[in-house]
Amino acid sequence: MSLNEAIYYSCENAEKETSSQPTKTKQQERLQDLKAFDAECHYRNNNSSHHHEEISKGFITLDSSLLIKYNNNNNNNKCIVGEIISEEEQEGVTITLIDFSNNIEVDVFEKLVSKMRTRNVGFSNQFIHVHTLMDLGEVVTTGHGPYNWPYGVAISHKCKCILISDQYSNNISIFDLESKKLKTKLTTLFDPGCLCIESGKSERDDDSLIVSSCKNRVIYKWNNLESVVIKSINKERMPPFVWKQGDFGTPRGITIRYEKQSSFNTIFVCDNTKHNVTLLNSETGQILRAISKLDGIYFGEPFGIALNNYGDLIVSEKYFNRVQILYLDSNSGEWISKIKFGSKEGTLKCPSGLLFDRVREQIIVCDQENQRISIYKENGELLTTFGTFGVCKSSKDPNLLNYPTTVCLDEKSGELFVVDSWNIRVLVFK
Repeated sequence: MSLNEAIYYSCENAEKETSSQPTKTKQQERLQDLKAFDAECHYRNNNSSHHHEEISKGFITLDSSLLIKYNNNNNNNKCIVGEIISEEEQEGVTITLIDFSNNIEVDVFEKLVSKMRTRNVGFSNQFIHVHTLMDLGEVVTTGHGPYNWPYGVAISHKCKCILISDQYSNNISIFDLESKKLKTKLTTLFDPGCLCIESGKSERDDDSLIVSSCKNRVIYKWNNLESVVIKSINKERMPPFVWKQGDFGTPRGITIRYEKQSSFNTIFVCDNTKHNVTLLNSETGQILRAISKLDGIYFGEPFGIALNNYGDLIVSEKYFNRVQILYLDSNSGEWISKIKFGSKEGTLKCPSGLLFDRVREQIIVCDQENQRISIYKENGELLTTFGTFGVCKSSKDPNLLNYPTTVCLDEKSGELFVVDSWNIRVLVFK
């Protein structure tokens, strides 16, 4: 369940039995699985949550078509399936899970147990090296080996894969998320840069892949990522993109805001040379607007981009050596600069990719020309740094970095993926 804070669960009276029920039902047995969890479930509602992964006032959403409401206005402890959720009831509150009636369907309960056992994990900040993708042993030299210039990285949990763009080879390598073994390579007709996965609105919907191309100055989108991967494994031609948007100078980082009141989501793209952030319609690729100096917002070569738990926009700027956070004014509908950090303290030098750790509420930045990873609080306080400059020709030392470009966090495992571009590898840390 994609929540922003630690989640704790319990089920009171899980072992309640009556004289007419000397043995436990299947539901009671499954309920016992929950009794070790704590009594409350905390949730802070926000724009970055998926439609089908939301806990709201009095409701738990198991998927896009199934809602469960706990009737806590009396003591009958009944479970109602299929209640309609209203706008007024979508505020984040505390929910206590209590006893279920015995007639709850087993498959409904199994979905609930599965959701409860799925918790997001933040990065530990300890940088314990656990794996290297695009290992040096597989690489000959830049321009001649199987991997030439890793650039962007993204994770699809539905496809259970890691995607890594290789700019100079015009392909995207697909690795198995668990084994970390190479599955296939998607051949593109352009230089793939930053990657972004758009999750489906329900558990039945496939993920989509969004890719930037610096040379072509274009953003591309493919739907049905799983089908794209299968076709590649079977040596079939990669299906055509569903749309492309070419009104960019140099598109870099990409992130998505999942909209609740719209049929489409909003894609945010950093335009490095136009010095703005462009917003796109996720369904059509149509430009919605740009955040730029015309709005009183000044970006200097924006590169990395993410949204925090409140929907604030976090942008790294290579020219100004800083990170800027903006919030959306609900009255005017305009983006307003909230905080800038990194340049005055001299801590950042040409920051590139970044991400927001939703569990620990921290910003992880590729501090590119300082050859390290820097981690900040949202108020700009530096928490820690990792790495030092090093060219890995014979050494496989994971502490050595050579132009780290982008980062990605597996929120299910807490693993941090760091694209160490000039060392032609992707490091994985716990």
